[in-house]
Amino acid sequence: METQTNDKQIPSRTRNHNQNKPHSKKKKHTGLKVFITIIVLLLLGGGVFAFNIYRNARNALDATYNPLAKGFKPARDVSDVLKQGRPFSILLMGTDTGDFGRSYIGRTDSLILATVNPKDKTTTMMSLPRDWMISIPGSEAYGLQKLNAAYEFPLNGKAHPESAISTVQSLLNVPIDFYAVVNMGGLIKTVDKVGGVDVVSPLSFNFAGYTFVKGEKYHLYGKKALEFSRMRDEDPQGDYGRQLRQRLILTALLKKSDKVQSLFTPGFFDSISSNIRTSLSFNDIMTLVANYRAAKDDIKSTNVQGIQYLYRGQSFQVVSPSAQQNATDLLRKSLNLSPADTGNRFASSTPGQVINRIPSYSQIANSGQ
Repeated sequence: METQTNDKQIPSRTRNHNQNKPHSKKKKHTGLKVFITIIVLLLLGGGVFAFNIYRNARNALDATYNPLAKGFKPARDVSDVLKQGRPFSILLMGTDTGDFGRSYIGRTDSLILATVNPKDKTTTMMSLPRDWMISIPGSEAYGLQKLNAAYEFPLNGKAHPESAISTVQSLLNVPIDFYAVVNMGGLIKTVDKVGGVDVVSPLSFNFAGYTFVKGEKYHLYGKKALEFSRMRDEDPQGDYGRQLRQRLILTALLKKSDKVQSLFTPGFFDSISSNIRTSLSFNDIMTLVANYRAAKDDIKSTNVQGIQYLYRGQSFQVVSPSAQQNATDLLRKSLNLSPADTGNRFASSTPGQVINRIPSYSQIANSGQ
């Protein structure tokens, strides 16, 4: 983990692992969409064969279900939202922890806040800067952190999706109804199971032994798809360019997941159950199948962008008030919510001496740092 901004020590599991392993990234909005597609396609089968597929799918989806901790109150009644067919939101987080049974939690170096609007038939995917400078609500004593660290911190004694959800809600003043955490290795498996995906490279680059040329279309299997979305240092846009390529992979995988043959590939369901954890229950997913499928046909892709700010040897991203407000406006509109002021600059509403020492966005921008 990066150097802290005060003398308070971070949780031991976080400190120990991050001293020995570099951070990775990768998220996958397709977790949710693959879920939905599976259930829809099951309806195409018949008899015992269809029942076996249904049983395998239900077992896989049940294995992914990880409800929010008792005592953590969502911003709104999510069951009522789905029952009424209203737009919903889901925080998608990618981590590289290996199997979900491992004790190490890991950072979520890919974060996408997605909204699904069945009336407008649109899905909006908004990437959030992993290095966004924040103070995690409930863990202010640990000082300033990067947004990707929120998943590691417990909220009211319980880790970990709750802390990330609370932080993003406080940043953007947008309710988060569900979450999905996807293991990075799951991308390789799932892309392979659907027979690869098609993308057009937005730039030319070489990475991990693969060559991509701007404007050329590629059919990517798991490993190559992963590396296509992983490169950051050679991209002129840095992490923002990587976020774009991640969304390209996810959109392509979403479209490819409609193929019926994906269901019949050996290990397809296993690749889902072992690499995804979500607060969407099987019944929730069935509701999505009935009322929300059309929203996947129009996918809007965007991001929140900041500027670099070096603080105590660490590189953070600081987002302007206008960019933060624009993100809130877009997301609330996609959820059919009335306009509202964006959230707190650092997520936490608790002021502190460390936060008070950070210059304003305009001062940072004018400093030329």
